[in-house]
Parts: sequence; structure tokens; C-alpha cells
Amino acid sequence: MRIVAYDELSPSLDRQRAALQLGAFRRVFDRRTVSVYRRRWRDFADYVGLFAVERGELLGQVYVRRIPYRTATAVEQVAGIVAVTTRVDARRRGVARALLTEVHRREARLGIRFALLWTNRGWFAHELYESLGYRDVYLPSLAVRSVGPGGPGRGDGSLRPPSADELAGLEGLYQDLLGGADGFGPRRPGFLQVVHDSGVLNLGELRVYRRGGRTVGYAMVASAPYQLTTGELVASEEDLPRLVRALERQARGGAFVLSLSPFDRLHEHLEQKGYLVRPGGDWHALMACPLAGQMDAPALRHALAIDRPSFSCMAGDRF
Repeated sequence: MRIVAYDELSPSLDRQRAALQLGAFRRVFDRRTVSVYRRRWRDFADYVGLFAVERGELLGQVYVRRIPYRTATAVEQVAGIVAVTTRVDARRRGVARALLTEVHRREARLGIRFALLWTNRGWFAHELYESLGYRDVYLPSLAVRSVGPGGPGRGDGSLRPPSADELAGLEGLYQDLLGGADGFGPRRPGFLQVVHDSGVLNLGELRVYRRGGRTVGYAMVASAPYQLTTGELVASEEDLPRLVRALERQARGGAFVLSLSPFDRLHEHLEQKGYLVRPGGDWHALMACPLAGQMDAPALRHALAIDRPSFSCMAGDRF
């Protein structure tokens, strides 16, 4: 089994690469998406990702992003581990372990201190990550409420999808309100524009929030029959409850669900409004691994500023 980097991977294996990722995650990083991220943002590691190849067959893959992150001491880059995937018939052969071990070696050599990844706590892979030194550091909470249909609320403002030329303004709102937050707060400038241009985010997943004739916030939403979910709300503390009420109306009589740090900022308000609140209720977990030495979960949470009230992690920060 050979381990090769993205630029060393034969284009003839692109179909296998797509099938591998689609089978596990129902999405794929096509070459156009990777090209936009590399050219516009330098978001991926210089080698983009690593791939396990044996006798012309692709057995496994992992992509690596470099993410600006405010730790307890400084803003630094962390390694965001993305789309760790092993072909079904190659499981339990050490493919993922070999790929991650090589990623850790490369990142540590460049001075990266932490590797982060998202996983489901019920998956077998969770045990693998723990054996490599990863620990659960952030367990997103959930809040859910069934909301009846209703018309516009007095003074609550309005919501609509944005146009492409509004993305820069929404980015400015984020920087003004949350760019100084701990954790994932210091996003790279142009975040929304890049994820839109790369095809990762479509405009239908955003809602511009306007009140008093001005754009004062936005939300990132996922719609399903009888359910509206948000994990990203950007507005002032004064406008957050109003934005929630406006989103409740868009749930059209179904369930409205909040998670990640918008939930944390609104915890007391949501309980007062009759939401069912489940701290740590999401099965997904953010895991972290120190790339030099060993650290337990509390030490990692402290080093990564996750135990601070100003910690921020929203839907746009999932990778």
C-alpha cells in the first residue's frame, strides 16, 4: 500500500475517489472545488490530502484543511481533518490509521499544534480516533420547539435569501459581531463568497435578516419537510431573539431546531420560550488531538478556549 498526495494521485482514479467519498458522505470534493479553495483561500494543506493506493485501487483517503483558530494564547492554524474514508472491503486493515499517522507527522513537522475533526460518537471510527489521541472536546447542544404558522411579528423584521452581491456585506457583519470570538471566530475574510463560489454553499441556505430598513444579521438554514434547522445566527445580542422569531415563522408550523453556538448564546431565552433543551444532545462531536505529547479532554478544551464563554462554533465551521 502506497500513500500519495492529491497532486500525485492519477486523474484516472478520480471516479474511485468520488465513489469512495459519495458512499460515505453523499458529497465529494471535485477538482473544481479544490481548485477554488486552493487559489482563493489557501484553505487546504499544501498536499491537500493523502490517499492509500494498492495495485491501482484506491483504498482510503483523508483531506486536510488549515483553519485559523483562536486558542487560549493566540490565533494560529489548526489542521482540520476532513472526509476520512476507507473502502468497505478494506476496513480493519489499518488504512485510516496509516493515513492519519502520516498527516500528523506532516502537520507536526510544520509546527501545527492541534488536529481537529468531526465525527459521530456512535461510529466505529470514534474508537479509532481515540486510540490515536483524539478526545471529544465539544458536544453540540440541541434545542427544539414545534411552532405554529404565523404572520410577520411586529418589529421582528423580515427574512429572505440573499443575492450574490450581498455576501460581502454579510461577511462584514460576521467580522464586526463574531470575528473576535474564541475558537472558530477568526474566519478568513471572504468566507461566504468562497464557499458559495466553490459550490459548497448555495444562496438558498442563507437568510438575510432586515429590520428598520437595514440588514442587521443573517442565518444559515437547512430545510426539510416540517422542519427548519439553524446552526449559524449572526446578529447583535438585541436582535438575536427577533431573528429567532422570524425563523420560527419560516418553519411553517413544523419544528424549529437550533444547535452549535447559536444555542449557547440563547440558552436562557430558549428555555423561557418553551424549547426542549438537550445539552450535548447532538450525536456529532468535535474531537481534537495534540500533535506533540498527550493531553486529556479538559486540558484540550482549555488550550482550545472551548471552556470560555466567548467560544464560537457554528454551522459554517463544520468541516
